[in-house]
Amino acid sequence: METGQVVQSFINRENSGSESMVVPNHIRQLVLFMTRQGLEFLVDQDDPSEHRRKFIDKVLKANKLDMYYQGVASLFIATGGVLWLMQPTLDGYSIYWFHSGKENNSIDDVKSQYMVFYSSNGREMQEVVVRYKYYDRSPAQMYYAQSSVGQERWVRLRIKTDTITQEIFNGEPPLDVHNTNGGYAPAIQTNSFINTLGYIPCVESPNSPYFPGDSGRSDFAMVSDQIEAEDTVRGAIMQNIFTFGNPTLITSRSRDEVMQKTTEIGTQSWAASQGFKDASSVRLNSRRSNGGWSARQHEKIVPVIGNVGSEERFGYVLPDPVSPDQSRFADSYRTALHGALGGIDPNDQSFSTFGEVKSLYGKVAATANMKSLTLWKHGLARVLELCVMHEERLFIEQFKQWLLTIDPNIDITQVTQEQIEQIIWQDQVEHPIQVGLAPFGEININYRYNGDVFEDSPDDKLKRSIYTRNLQELGVGSLEALDAVFPDLSLKEKKAKLSGIPFRIGNEYLGIFNNLLQQHIQLSQVQDPYNAGQALSLRYDMTKLMDSVFTVLNREFSYGASYDEADNRDNPLLNGTSSPSELSGSTSPITTGSTLTGAPTVATSSATGEPLPFDWANSPILPASTIRTNTTGLGSANYGLGGNTSTASQSSYGLPDAERLGSQQLFTKPNFSTTTVLPPNYPSSEPPVQDRPVRPKRKG
Repeated sequence: METGQVVQSFINRENSGSESMVVPNHIRQLVLFMTRQGLEFLVDQDDPSEHRRKFIDKVLKANKLDMYYQGVASLFIATGGVLWLMQPTLDGYSIYWFHSGKENNSIDDVKSQYMVFYSSNGREMQEVVVRYKYYDRSPAQMYYAQSSVGQERWVRLRIKTDTITQEIFNGEPPLDVHNTNGGYAPAIQTNSFINTLGYIPCVESPNSPYFPGDSGRSDFAMVSDQIEAEDTVRGAIMQNIFTFGNPTLITSRSRDEVMQKTTEIGTQSWAASQGFKDASSVRLNSRRSNGGWSARQHEKIVPVIGNVGSEERFGYVLPDPVSPDQSRFADSYRTALHGALGGIDPNDQSFSTFGEVKSLYGKVAATANMKSLTLWKHGLARVLELCVMHEERLFIEQFKQWLLTIDPNIDITQVTQEQIEQIIWQDQVEHPIQVGLAPFGEININYRYNGDVFEDSPDDKLKRSIYTRNLQELGVGSLEALDAVFPDLSLKEKKAKLSGIPFRIGNEYLGIFNNLLQQHIQLSQVQDPYNAGQALSLRYDMTKLMDSVFTVLNREFSYGASYDEADNRDNPLLNGTSSPSELSGSTSPITTGSTLTGAPTVATSSATGEPLPFDWANSPILPASTIRTNTTGLGSANYGLGGNTSTASQSSYGLPDAERLGSQQLFTKPNFSTTTVLPPNYPSSEPPVQDRPVRPKRKG
């Protein structure tokens, strides 16, 4: 059987008919180490109230992504890549994913759900094409539907930085929209919308790419012929077992004399006879009988054969269905396949102890960690960063408009993100903005596992603590030494664990300081033999060593939070009123002189030159369905990207609500009345220094 068919059967959770278990074993093996006991996404830098962490947890919970981690990892390994799609909605953000396939030169017999067109350098997305199937259950279409699930429809989305085109087909459309050869029916409906985001809200996670822009390959693409050969070998072994597995009776008597037919009859209730499970009845086969009885007949050798003459012959022939050499070759071939895939053979019996098993599975863990870096760190975590960036952009845009209500002469085009952060976090100025997230420097989201595959024994934990103590005795700091005991904790969490007083280390360092002080006093009382009239302590200065001891002691007693400036070079959200150069961290003061009136400056479409509206009333939506069929790759209860509606034009692709997009109409609402904000001289109304929390120190 072809490898692509086996992979497709695994994706569809169907029986492939293949005798080889290399494909499912390899996928399950890596998925186990890629997801372990669950994933947790952490923000490296957050405000004191941890708004970023709470926002990310809310997005993950709303999308129920913990239910789909194993499925996404399986698609990633089997098909060669996953495309993440982020969609802002009225009440949050929806995250969806689509798998790769043969259209991306990944693996045959598995059709891709997306195709990405990159720029010449292979780093910037120019266009993303997504296709998927849904079922139209409208009354008009249900009349012509071939099944009860509805009329089959296909949707193709073409996402660019300035436009989004949605096409609906009766059949499966091609992904290569630039191929004009035809061969497929045209779209029955086409809608084009302005992408007011100004960027493509997609992130591709390719499996083992060779270069930027490579869509990745399936793990089984390069060994597909070998997997098919192993399947043939396993099939031959199974056929031998079925053919020669039972012994053959050799006798001089007739068949009827040595064999007897038996019939087992079991009673069945009416429920069991109708195909339902009934524990009170005995069901001997799957065929129902009209009389409520089920019977099964088979033959067996009679238990007693009498009157056997001396000239009669009885004997058994039991051939070996699988020779030892054949079995050894099949096992070694399977082991070599798993090794080429970056895993191990789960049926390998060469290891016996738990330590050997754990060490051998370190190869699987190393392979899974590299794939997890692509799928979780550079994939899902990047999508979450886009969500945070978008929320902070909403806040920044509204904060600038609020500044105009304070002082109409402020040039908001010169207001930088650094200045806004200083006003909010350092100057502690109260503001009425309740939409989005207040910016707090650099956005960097990482992942970690909730637990490992192999739990540490008490002896392992004891050895780690001893190792940590030995590192401290060598002069390694406590924060770095904790990596041996808590390797999965973030820097902030390890600092929180060191919030107490390290009395043992403190006593040791104070003892060293006292010894240095005693040596310094003694040297001060001894004359320098090379310089008469000068104390020896001036030649061997102990004060520098004592300063070093106090520096280390001060570091051990005060682990504080760090702060990173925002790096907006890779922020796709910087368009419209703010350019990357304006938000690059400049500390120039807010200038006045140019009066801005009307709506805030927004981005313009490069295609039409028309302004991109802040309302998303005319943006696209992926059609939804109340019945899910072929749900591979979708992370929602329906096929829609914006609600439980089956009409494509009823919802929007973005944020049609002014409360989330910083429209100027927002400031006319009662809860944003300018009568409750600070007076124009707001810098002078800041609280006293002693009453304000100290802003975290910046690195460097």
